[in-house]
Amino acid sequence: MVPVIFVLGILAAIVSQYFNKKLLARHKASVVVNTMYIWSALLVTMIAFFFTQSVPVLLPVFLIGAFNAIGAWFFARGVHLSLSKTILFLPFINGLAVGLSALFLGEWAFFDFRTAPGALVWVGVLATLGAITLFYKKSSTDRSQEQKDWLFALVGFVLVVGVINFLVNFFAVKGIPLITYVTSWYIGGCAGSFVPRIVERDWSLMRGKKVYAHSVLLSLCIVGSLSSVYYALLVYPATVLYPLQAFFYTLGAVMVGLYIFREARQVRKRDVIGMVVGGVGAICLLLGYYLQ
Repeated sequence: MVPVIFVLGILAAIVSQYFNKKLLARHKASVVVNTMYIWSALLVTMIAFFFTQSVPVLLPVFLIGAFNAIGAWFFARGVHLSLSKTILFLPFINGLAVGLSALFLGEWAFFDFRTAPGALVWVGVLATLGAITLFYKKSSTDRSQEQKDWLFALVGFVLVVGVINFLVNFFAVKGIPLITYVTSWYIGGCAGSFVPRIVERDWSLMRGKKVYAHSVLLSLCIVGSLSSVYYALLVYPATVLYPLQAFFYTLGAVMVGLYIFREARQVRKRDVIGMVVGGVGAICLLLGYYLQ
């Protein structure tokens, strides 16, 4: 059951980027992120009250959620320029989270290369990173100021959200109930999402039924995605889940950007090789874990 929920969460995350890109075509990143978090906070509050007759909020998770909203803002700014290019940074976030989990949560056992399962995990992680490198490698001529600003924002996003993903795993290890975690996260995110509004000095509202429908659907997708990943982390280690999530989410979202939003007229040969290498890495990670 848990693997099914995890897969559905990845699908929800991919679909969320379709709605995200649609909204960013009409509104600033701060408006999209703030509205998304408001809907998400309302949704989790209603769910929490329905199941527990209360709205449990844990301060550390609240603060992490608030900080994550800043990362979401930087991410949205990148997606506005190019979904397919920005999404390729996500696996680096998960790579940082995996490294921190192995270092601080004692998950190094899964990397014991002296055993066949451990060797498969190493092959899987390295293949996934190799696939990401193939995806991301750019021409040395792409050095415009806009590209430099975009890259700076994305590097900050990787560092911030990578640490946040590690903390998600940390609290899963601590066994915080799912409803408490998700409620605290999105109420905190709602509070933090007002910071980009203040920075951009934009208090405009979304207009149109279709736009609001997309915003609500975006919120449903991100709440479902976070919930599924956290639920899976209660059972499986981050060293296995995060690389798998990174590859399949990246692959799916890149396809959305390239083919639905036509961000590129053709896929390079290097991209095809990266997809194959990443697929091999994902299979090795799965085998390495289940043979443990």
